Amino acid sequence: MNMDRNGKQTENRQARTPESPASSRLAPAKGGKGRSLTVLASTVGKGPASAVGQLGNVVGRAFVKSEELTKSAIFGCHMCGQCILQQTALICPMRCPKGMRNGPCGGPSLDSRCEVNPDQPCIWVEIYRRSQRFGLTGRMEKLQWPVDWSLQGTSAYGNVLNGKWFTPKWSQILDHPKPALKAGTNLEYALNAGRFVVTAELGPPRSANADVIRKKAELLRGKVAAVNITDNSLGTARLSSLAGCLILQEMGIEPVLQMSCRDRNRIALQSELISAAALGIGNVLLLTGDHQRFGDDPEAMGVFDLDSDSLLALARRMRDNGELLSGQKIAAPPRLLLGAAANPEGEPVDLQVLRLQKKVAAGADFIQTQAIFDIDHFKQWMAVVRSLGLHKETRILVGIFLLNSVERANFLREHVPGMRISDAVVDRMAKAADPKEEGKKLAQELIQSLAEIEGVAGIHVMTIAWEEAIPEVIAPFNGL
Repeated sequence: MNMDRNGKQTENRQARTPESPASSRLAPAKGGKGRSLTVLASTVGKGPASAVGQLGNVVGRAFVKSEELTKSAIFGCHMCGQCILQQTALICPMRCPKGMRNGPCGGPSLDSRCEVNPDQPCIWVEIYRRSQRFGLTGRMEKLQWPVDWSLQGTSAYGNVLNGKWFTPKWSQILDHPKPALKAGTNLEYALNAGRFVVTAELGPPRSANADVIRKKAELLRGKVAAVNITDNSLGTARLSSLAGCLILQEMGIEPVLQMSCRDRNRIALQSELISAAALGIGNVLLLTGDHQRFGDDPEAMGVFDLDSDSLLALARRMRDNGELLSGQKIAAPPRLLLGAAANPEGEPVDLQVLRLQKKVAAGADFIQTQAIFDIDHFKQWMAVVRSLGLHKETRILVGIFLLNSVERANFLREHVPGMRISDAVVDRMAKAADPKEEGKKLAQELIQSLAEIEGVAGIHVMTIAWEEAIPEVIAPFNGL
């Protein structure tokens, strides 16, 4: 007996199928010539149908091969079996090393090169520019459903005809309005209160010593609304974000769980979202994740089953609809405040805003941007954001990175894709009598400018092994 999805017993049809009478009569107790008679008898009356079936399989394989060769040559097709070329200006998005189907990741360089393969252009910048040229950018706004990997290597045309490829629309599934109170966290209350909010970020250690987290977190107690714990950033194995968040909770400090798609498939992602909520962690920042090539194990396989947009939509469906991606009901849906990342420094500006627009549509309750240094460029990005009213649909926390040396500034400029650090900033740090003090002053100048820009809800402060500087830098701005 087998079990169906509802737990009911069903008959094993294969086991209960009676033998053909002819084969029963002709089959001997042991092997020998009788075996060939059995095979012959079992095909009596089925020859033509069997031949047609085999011919159909041959024709099908030939069609798939011809489709692969044709679409690969013309579109760079990767034969996912769920073609969206009509939304991507006839450029296959599966050429992206991360398999991004909803727009670029946060990593393209300022000259629009791929972060993973810098000798190649970002495929999504190519898609955007061609779409713009032919007036098709509106098609890029559609939020794409996650890939059905069981269709990999099959014909997209065939899958449409035989009904295997039926893609639901997120707009039809995310039909429940957002609750007024999503998770009831301190961060949510602070963002809703309209005051200038400050969050900070801690990088967990490559160590099982929890005291490392405790010492860093103690510096921030009472100084910030919440503290992010990064999730194996740059593809390096460290103490997990979930473990770090539990340590913060034990200390009475509100955490923000970071979760990337690089290391987990959709099953693990859904499980961890439910688990976080069950443990009382209500703030989550959902990311595609840095490519593994930047870490200690570049030979590792990146999962990238989902991208950050589809993960956001999935998390919102779990919270608001009480359903998993499969449609199965969740007995106690997770209460979560959903966060996402944005890159105001990236190019083209309109493409970066389109990316933000899709994340807001997917369910982002708050945004933490990558670090900004060019305030004029950020104002351009923010002007487009306001023109679309996105600042009213989500809360934007702008990334501030604390520099403590000219070497740090050069490292970020040369090795972190999409980071816009001008020669003026590098020269300022190089000429400073005390680079650390100059770095603090630079950060405070940026924060002051950001506080005056309409639509900025606060800041998110980051650094590398210099957490002791954060309280001094943010002191003048808490409670603005």
